[in-house]
Amino acid sequence: MENDQDTQKKTVPMKYILSLPDDVKAELIDGQIYYFAAPSSSHSDLVRRIATEIENHIKQLAVNYEVHSEINVVLNEEENLFVFPDISIICNPEKMVYGKCYGAPDWIIEITSDLTRTKDAIIKANTYYKAGVKLYWIIDHTRGLIRTHDFVSEEYFDHSIDQPVDAGSILSDMNLKIRDFMW
Repeated sequence: MENDQDTQKKTVPMKYILSLPDDVKAELIDGQIYYFAAPSSSHSDLVRRIATEIENHIKQLAVNYEVHSEINVVLNEEENLFVFPDISIICNPEKMVYGKCYGAPDWIIEITSDLTRTKDAIIKANTYYKAGVKLYWIIDHTRGLIRTHDFVSEEYFDHSIDQPVDAGSILSDMNLKIRDFMW
């Protein structure tokens, strides 16, 4: 879980965040660094369950996509964009270099909380759109909602966690009902 109150206000270069030890979790958006605390076990369980379901579906399709939970994503070094999404689906595995994704994942899923809701809904949505992410889901399990942004068609929709949600242009034959993955 991140704490936006701990956000530094000065501009930070990309080389700084790339030099952080692996146990320090942080994001760099527009030169501003956001540090993370360890996620709750329920958050981690939900991320793992959803990622596993997507990965199993991809294996059945026999496509060369990759599913990663909580990996470093360098969206754009020149623009100081470095994020740590909960789940990243990458349709071009050549973007993966030494355990990091360089360039925009095709689909990003964030599990939001009270502390991250505004950043996930506004700052990250805008950042992911500009970076070329095709599909962005924000799962707000405490409010029982999923917001899906299809940046290809420039549409967004709000869904209940109780209804199946189509994975859009990335995996058009896949529907996820988030309630099924909750504790």
